[in-house]
Amino acid sequence: MITLLFDIDGTLISTGGAGKAAMQQSLLEEFGLDQVMADVEFAGRSDRGIVKDLFAQHDIENSHDNWSRFQLRYTRNLNDSLAACRGRVLAGVAELLERLQEHTSAAIGLLTGNIRQGAQIKLEHYGLYHHFSFGGFGDDHVDRNSIARQAAASARSHLDGCFSPDRVWVIGDTPNDIQCARSIGARVAAVATGEFDYDQLQTLGPDLMLHDLADTDTMMQLVE
Repeated sequence: MITLLFDIDGTLISTGGAGKAAMQQSLLEEFGLDQVMADVEFAGRSDRGIVKDLFAQHDIENSHDNWSRFQLRYTRNLNDSLAACRGRVLAGVAELLERLQEHTSAAIGLLTGNIRQGAQIKLEHYGLYHHFSFGGFGDDHVDRNSIARQAAASARSHLDGCFSPDRVWVIGDTPNDIQCARSIGARVAAVATGEFDYDQLQTLGPDLMLHDLADTDTMMQLVE
């Protein structure tokens, strides 16, 4: 069985900045801020790590309580933010996922920095959530490599132990996706559909480098 672990933002979808906008709005509403500083890196990171940095910038205690408060507010705001922003499913994604669903030797999961509920909200908004049965998420982990280990453990459980790291592909659009794939002994397909261009990602040595996921036939070869 080949396991494919997909990143979400910049790989499957572009939300038009909906996640970032919902995070900023949630900080304003939940913690009574006048404004939110926006000089925190978002691409390829976990929601927990991003919010940890935002808390630090605004002198908010990085406690379990405050993180729980933030998550509740964020998930309430995210649907409205998705509706307000001009997002889209990225090229080739819908066709690729449909074809993979028909392939009996492929298991399709997520490896994303989104919190689990945020991932579900985003993917349901774009009609993609039903394709994914397991994964690793950014609820608890600041480090992307830890999310990769969670995704691998989730895949192993989902497949009743019929799992081998050298039969795993991570598909993502950032250097962090490449790094976290290597941390679990997986191969990686990088796509230049996010903030990093083809040449930037290519220099990091992914096993497969694509401009986007519209090259469906090449991606299907991963599970042949």
